Amino acid sequence: MWGLFFAAAFAGALFLFVPGALVFAGLRMHVASAVAFAPLLGIPATIALCLAYAALGINTNWATIFFPQLVVGLIICIVGRVRARDLPRRRFGERSREACRFDLCALALYLLVGIVVSVGMFASFLGDPSNYMQEYDNVSHLGSIRCFVETGNWSPFSTSLYAGAADAAINPLPGGGFYPTAWYNVAAFMVSLLDVPIPLSENAANFVFVALALPASMFAFMRIVFQERRDIVCWGAACAPMFSAFPWMLLAWGPLFPNTSAYCLLPLVAALFVAILRTGGSRRERICAGALFVIGVIALALAQPNAVFVVAVWLIPFCIYRAAIAADLLRREGAAKWWLRILFATVAAILICVIWWVVYHLPFLSAVVEHSWGAAQYPLEAVLHTLMLGFMDDGVQLVLMVFVFVGMFWTLKERRWLWLSASYVLACGMFIVGVSTSGRLQHLLTGFWYTDYYRVAAMAAIFGIPLAAMGVALVARTIARLLSRSRDKAPAWATSIACALCAFVLVWGTFFLDDPRADINPSSEVPNMGRGAMTLVWQRLSWQNNVDYIYTTAEKEFVAEVEQILPEDAVVINNPNDGSCFCYVVDGMRTYYRYLRTYGEGGETEDSALIRSRLDSISYDNRVKEAVENVGAEYLLLLDQGRWYNPSDPDSNFFFTYDDNSLWAGIDYVRDSTPGFEVVLARDDMRLYRITAIDD
Repeated sequence: MWGLFFAAAFAGALFLFVPGALVFAGLRMHVASAVAFAPLLGIPATIALCLAYAALGINTNWATIFFPQLVVGLIICIVGRVRARDLPRRRFGERSREACRFDLCALALYLLVGIVVSVGMFASFLGDPSNYMQEYDNVSHLGSIRCFVETGNWSPFSTSLYAGAADAAINPLPGGGFYPTAWYNVAAFMVSLLDVPIPLSENAANFVFVALALPASMFAFMRIVFQERRDIVCWGAACAPMFSAFPWMLLAWGPLFPNTSAYCLLPLVAALFVAILRTGGSRRERICAGALFVIGVIALALAQPNAVFVVAVWLIPFCIYRAAIAADLLRREGAAKWWLRILFATVAAILICVIWWVVYHLPFLSAVVEHSWGAAQYPLEAVLHTLMLGFMDDGVQLVLMVFVFVGMFWTLKERRWLWLSASYVLACGMFIVGVSTSGRLQHLLTGFWYTDYYRVAAMAAIFGIPLAAMGVALVARTIARLLSRSRDKAPAWATSIACALCAFVLVWGTFFLDDPRADINPSSEVPNMGRGAMTLVWQRLSWQNNVDYIYTTAEKEFVAEVEQILPEDAVVINNPNDGSCFCYVVDGMRTYYRYLRTYGEGGETEDSALIRSRLDSISYDNRVKEAVENVGAEYLLLLDQGRWYNPSDPDSNFFFTYDDNSLWAGIDYVRDSTPGFEVVLARDDMRLYRITAIDD
């Protein structure tokens, strides 16, 4: 099964990187940059094809979505290479072959570290690559992938669990709209090409973004920001996968897979903005970076729009810094020069605050910014967790914390990079406010992320990667000088020893400082302060991917028997909260209720409301009988008959959305003796009934 997993990941990598890389190579971008920036072109191109195919009624599959991009990329690459044989190439502003070789080696280092760490993490916490998290958001993720593959419609306006015409006709919650689908497209591509299980495809898609897209994206950012400091660029490869808050915690929370994919790409967009305004760039380079920046923003919006706001937060201090530098154009000296810098920086800060305030009050964002999460930590607790990089995980990353602080200290000396520290402090402050308060300030600062502290913590972790790389580089250089007793450049042997020592400390402090074998149940409240944050995240991921706590093994076996009995395309009424929501998204059973929320809140069909609340009275209520006939249901599936949701019971086999069982009384109260139902299959508290009341 693992061979199939890596085959799917390889296919996903080709789909995400190859077409865009070919286009950029044809436009005279060197190989390392072409590969790194490729997803920013591939994602919009894929979505454009999906929209066109949906409008024209053309079936979308791996061939129709990949081959057109591949052909266009090959044509542009060949034509561009032929026409540009005698023209100099652009390589991050450098033209030497030596710079190009360094870029290739550095990118290879980033990808190697990303792959090695990701293989170790995924192989250990997944257990089996076809395992999946039984979490609320994952019902939508798995179901959307299935709908894409089954219907051949991959449009971002078709992310429904009732995408087919027959299913759309019985959807109890009709309606829909736009939803970013870049991550879904990669997973659906794997299923369409290799026919892998849908849970395996989502795990492989996560692997592609975490192991490949994130390192390549961070390489591009580090190479542009630290052009002349190659040691910092190289250490960025080691630091990129070391923060527990991102990407690992974001894989566990929700799970927020599409959000994770967008965050893996956002350093590319931030790097392009820096390239537009950095000192020394030519006009042509600025124009090209600006055009690609616009495309990158579109790509992020198609992956997950809130990633655009992360880029904005990252670049706020940079914009203020560049505004202050712009004051030098007035050619003042002495105190006047510094006062003008302060004035320009202040005006820029005020303008940014005004823009933030205006965007915050845009009507179409009201549902997002007004979404509320209550305080989860005390203010002092939040400050301590933030300082020690545990954030929401309650653990600590002491070694990484030291490197981040050293990097921040270095920016006080090298003030051209001080904006990186300011961005990190800003993100940490937003997290502290978001996780420890509730009210208007919390919404104003973190509302663009649904006031979700996990997403804000991930933002802070991303901002910390360059600082950690700076810290490791400074420590390694200091150790090398001490070993060689040299105040200038240390010899190669001393540098090698220092780098090996720093790498060992970084890896040991991240993965082995705490005992990963210590058992912990992440669903219970256990004081974890002082434990390794990466260990706690690994344990949480392992627990979530290997414990069937809602849709149990016994229930899966029962459903497998049910599928042997059911007629083809039979509609089965169910209570999705008992785990039967996975019967469609994983097993393909045509269940009636697939979503977990918003029933009884408006927008629900009358047939659905009657079935939910009064199905047990079908033998004497003609309205219920008519509703069942309207949706074409013939069977009823119960996986936890006679049991009820208990939020204080960690073994309660229900989703947290089942907090008001009165919504499902008509289904839950059906028993073997209820008139109008015939037992077809029974085992313990699991039942399959045929609805006999509709026979006459």
